[in-house]
Amino acid sequence: MKRLFAALLLLAAAACATTPPGPPPFTPVGSYEFTALFNGQNVPGTLTIAGTPGAYTGTMASSMSPASPLSSVTVTGRQVVTVSSTPQGNVEFRMTVADDDTVTGTWSLGSMASGTLTGRRVTLPQM
Repeated sequence: MKRLFAALLLLAAAACATTPPGPPPFTPVGSYEFTALFNGQNVPGTLTIAGTPGAYTGTMASSMSPASPLSSVTVTGRQVVTVSSTPQGNVEFRMTVADDDTVTGTWSLGSMASGTLTGRRVTLPQM
């Protein structure tokens, strides 16, 4: 009986052992250089995100439009969805940021236009 109790205690202690911490949670903060495909043309631009979870801010600019403030930034895992208000309407980016900071995704301007985008995070958050 003592051996069984000792074995159970040993199993309980092993279950309570701490595991090493994983990597810090993903943050979208930084500057991204992107290329969006629009009507068969590559349109370069920059997306900048600052802030903290629940309070992200930033801007989006391209060779076709001046800098526009981001009205929302949503992060789920490594997927980032941004919305910026432009004179033509709301531009939404849906992008996935890979571990090497490359970006792939889509963009849309309401129901008027949409396409793909690729890019890279070129500046990282300050730790």
